Amino acid sequence: MKNALVLVTRPGRLNIDSVFLGNVWKRRIRSGEERLMLALLQDAVGCFFKYMRAGNRTGKETFADAETWILKKDSDRIFSFENVCALLGLSPSCLRAELRRRKALKRARRHDARGEKLTAATGG
Repeated sequence: MKNALVLVTRPGRLNIDSVFLGNVWKRRIRSGEERLMLALLQDAVGCFFKYMRAGNRTGKETFADAETWILKKDSDRIFSFENVCALLGLSPSCLRAELRRRKALKRARRHDARGEKLTAATGG
């Protein structure tokens, strides 16, 4: 897979198994290490989307942990985001950029929705 944008093409209906795993598994990942790294990436991106707008403490912490791992530019550790992406043939910078874009988009939509509700409630 040449880039990771396929991973986040449907943010509201993200199905990592069909969108991403299907393409990566076509490469016939065979080693246990590759499967483990793919599961790690799947979990992190899944938590990023699932808990992005979490209201409770646990959800916020889960999102923060996933986001920290994704954004940290650390290649010294074997299971760093950089190394996981490299092993799977993904571009970490492309994936980070798309995740940031999706996060900003969701925040903007939430802000717009709140503004419309406030305007309707105040009669303005």
